[in-house]
Amino acid sequence: GEELMQQTIPSYEPHRIIEDYLNEENHLAVISVDGGNFTSQFEKLPPITYSVELNPTKARETLEEKGVKVTTFTSQGKMPFKDEKLDVVVNELSNYDKFEMYRILKPGGYLVVDQLGSDNYKEIINSYNLTNISNKAIESTPPDTPTRYFLFLSNKLSSNIISPLVL
Repeated sequence: GEELMQQTIPSYEPHRIIEDYLNEENHLAVISVDGGNFTSQFEKLPPITYSVELNPTKARETLEEKGVKVTTFTSQGKMPFKDEKLDVVVNELSNYDKFEMYRILKPGGYLVVDQLGSDNYKEIINSYNLTNISNKAIESTPPDTPTRYFLFLSNKLSSNIISPLVL
């Protein structure tokens, strides 16, 4: 028989959640494969925002008016950023290398993964040894701690997971 693919509509608004983690001073990168469409839906972006796209030409057209710098992966498939350059990295339905994410995030930075209810959330939870950690636990972490944080959004979960990013 024919397999039917069912897409789950998220029960949350990812842009609003992510915007809570952004401020004017942040350096933000959004990794996506939709030609800049996801990034274009933010109401407010930090002045230093990058869109890492597989289709940079389409993304440049989409994001031109938002002042977003559009880039793509290096020829080695790496993120085009120096070590500890970014405060927040958003991964929207894209593959990524968790070691690369750790490398480019500043200490105290956030990797936000939005998977729209796909089943690989189990794999992510296992690969990061994720546990539910409240915002309070993160807020009480001393700012000089070299931890990067992981925020996982999925409508498969009753609440978003926030955890230290463990390699």
